Amino acid sequence: MNPILPLNFYMPDAEPRVFGDTVYLYGSHDIYNSDNYCQGELYVAYAKLNDLSNFKLQNILTFEKSGHSFDEAGAFQAPDCIEYNGKYYLYDNRMKRPTCDVAVSNSPLGPFVDYGFIQNKDGSSFDLRFFDPAIFVDDDNRIYLYTGFCPGKMSRWAKLANPYSQVLELEQDMKTVKAGPFNLIPGPLASEGTSFESHPFFEASSLRKIDGKYYFIYSSELSHELAYAVSDNPISGFKFMGTLVSNANIGFKGNTKYMVPWGNTHGSIFNVGKDYYVVYHRQTTGRETSRQAMAEKIEFVDGIFNQAEMTSLGFGKPLCKGQFYNATIASVLLNDSDNPKLTVGIEQDKSNLISTFRESLEDSNIHYINVLRNTTVGYKYIDFNDVRHISLRLEGSRGYILFKQDLDGEAIAKIEIDSKHFNYDLDVNFSDGIKPLYIIFKDNEPLKFYEFSLN
Repeated sequence: MNPILPLNFYMPDAEPRVFGDTVYLYGSHDIYNSDNYCQGELYVAYAKLNDLSNFKLQNILTFEKSGHSFDEAGAFQAPDCIEYNGKYYLYDNRMKRPTCDVAVSNSPLGPFVDYGFIQNKDGSSFDLRFFDPAIFVDDDNRIYLYTGFCPGKMSRWAKLANPYSQVLELEQDMKTVKAGPFNLIPGPLASEGTSFESHPFFEASSLRKIDGKYYFIYSSELSHELAYAVSDNPISGFKFMGTLVSNANIGFKGNTKYMVPWGNTHGSIFNVGKDYYVVYHRQTTGRETSRQAMAEKIEFVDGIFNQAEMTSLGFGKPLCKGQFYNATIASVLLNDSDNPKLTVGIEQDKSNLISTFRESLEDSNIHYINVLRNTTVGYKYIDFNDVRHISLRLEGSRGYILFKQDLDGEAIAKIEIDSKHFNYDLDVNFSDGIKPLYIIFKDNEPLKFYEFSLN
């Protein structure tokens, strides 16, 4: 289910790579409640393709072994990994350095050791500000590195703006530049009049090849969406095609309203046979620096991806009776705020303004939704066959709760809540079938929603 990793592990920017019978997620590492991005050492999450509900974690690169300490180079950001000639090459950029660092290992699980950086033929550092590097080896063994950061002119990062994302071709040593950089996808400063005008490149490059076509995946200026473009050439000719997923569920079937607090996202796709999945991240806390890895199954028909819906499912089946579920697997979290966009920095914390997914500061195994006044919590999807009872565990507040299976429909049950009780049980005449569940808190003071079960 979503999130796809343990609730107390925060992996944004996950790049899925299939090596053999295993998928590996190479991502950044947020530290819960930090005021900045990617403060942890690098880990990989991995699972067998026939058991995607069982991910394990492995530390792959420490600050000590990276070639540059945290104080010298800052945080690891958005790594990618590729296998070539029996070795595994890991690419990342550091928050305080413009270069793209390279590490190498004999195993996709590491440990990785410093292999230098993207360089000129004389061994000097290549003069380019690298950001969110993505590596790709084509069928003809030509090697390409994608990078880019393209904020708009009104962005706080406007001084770092580049009009285009870029791609370089590398030599067979995997780090020396052979050709480029070449402009690839227009950002906000260059997108007017192009197919990218409404979805210009911002960051988060990723490249996949499917049936002879090149699919370039990126995070657009809209921030909440992974978009994609297609070309017959790995370094030119890309046309915007659509959205893969939004971490606010904006755009799915025409939806224009945020469904959860949102911020940046980053990820890519992989397939298991004919089934495709998109991996991305969602936001927790009141700012966008405690992000969690998510996944959705995505339809791929005649070379086109149809936007995936943000759900509670991940790689799993619908939720069912007989189990307790942590409240934070919700895929809908709405309250009265009209500004749920999260960003970085202590001064940007919106924890007192919007309902949020939280972790106990005393025990990292305790997770809950901090429910502010008049909040809707939703789960997509639940198998309601023979479900006639719901149990909730809450802490604090007064008010009442409505239960719905259709957000625009009538409530099918109601229960009063108070500050004296933690556990609430209710018989509900749920309709059978695979449907969403909406738990709507009304006239309540702030409370903690820990878990629920269906029977």
